[in-house]
Amino acid sequence: MNLIIEKLKEESTWKGIIALAMAFGLQLDPELQNSILIVGLAIMGLINIKAK
Repeated sequence: MNLIIEKLKEESTWKGIIALAMAFGLQLDPELQNSILIVGLAIMGLINIKAK
């Protein structure tokens, strides 16, 4: 359990989770593909800013 908690504190874990969510979102709703990508990339950008 401690390993999972430690992994969730890493920025790379969150980037991976977001990337997977974007991939599933692109497959689920083709009409919203651009919005899904924009939001996902914006969240990844925020993670990068906060991590530095």
